Amino acid sequence: MGLWTVIVSAYVTTWIMMIFRTWSLSMYMIKKKQPENLMIKYRNLAFLTYIFCMIPLVPFIPHVAVSNKARKNFCIAYVNAVTKEEK
Repeated sequence: MGLWTVIVSAYVTTWIMMIFRTWSLSMYMIKKKQPENLMIKYRNLAFLTYIFCMIPLVPFIPHVAVSNKARKNFCIAYVNAVTKEEK
C-alpha cells in the first residue's frame, strides 16, 4: 500500500465525516432561524454545493470531523454566515 493511498483515503474519510457531522445540524439551525431561507427551499442543490465546497476545507479544519466543540463552533459560524440579513 502506497503513501498516496493512505493520504487520499484519510482525506476522503475526513471529508465524508465532516459532511455527515455538520450538514444535518446546520440545516436544522437554519430552519429554526430562517424557515424561508433558500438553503431550505433548494435543499438538494444546497447539499451538492456544500459537499463540493467542503473539499478544499478538509486540510484546514479536519478537527471538525472528530471534535464536538469544533463542530458546534463551525455550524454556528456557518449558519450565521448563511442567514445574514442585509439591512
